[in-house]
Amino acid sequence: MVTILIDVNLLPEKEKRDGTWLLTAVILVVLFALVFLLMGLLKTNIHNDIAALEEEQQEAVLTIEERTAAQSGFVTYQDTVKTLEQTINPVSAVLHNIEQALPENSVIATFDYTFPSTLRITARLEEVRQAAAMHDALIRNNVFTTVEMADLYYVDPLETSPETFHEEARLPRYEAVFDMNVKGDTLQKREEDPRER
Repeated sequence: MVTILIDVNLLPEKEKRDGTWLLTAVILVVLFALVFLLMGLLKTNIHNDIAALEEEQQEAVLTIEERTAAQSGFVTYQDTVKTLEQTINPVSAVLHNIEQALPENSVIATFDYTFPSTLRITARLEEVRQAAAMHDALIRNNVFTTVEMADLYYVDPLETSPETFHEEARLPRYEAVFDMNVKGDTLQKREEDPRER
């Protein structure tokens, strides 16, 4: 005989647990972490870009300031050149008149021109009386408004040119310093060079 036993359980049965909600929760946490990490990276990148742009802006401002300073320096240079070009005065007529006043065997040692009309020359002369003659010739010249002999002194010829000294040689022994004021219109006129005639 075969007996069949039937098991009847009247107690409610426990439902099997489903792991999908746990999987869903893990996926949501991972996605939240990824979004948070991505936002942090984007924020860092944006801050870096802002810092780079601010640095570029500062460099651009410095470059603009340097160019502006260079341009203003160039403009100042151009203005200086224009001013100097306007104040260039021909002195050939004045030199020609000074040369005519020089005694024989005399030379001009220095020639200093101070804008607008002041001259200082040093002439090397053989004799003291030549200084007086030159002074008189310069005073009589109508190119100069005032002529003053500022200094006259003896120069040892051996000290100035010992290699060219000869017993018979006539070397300048005196130096005369003349201060002169030139008439304004003399320097403004561009006269012909007397050597071109």
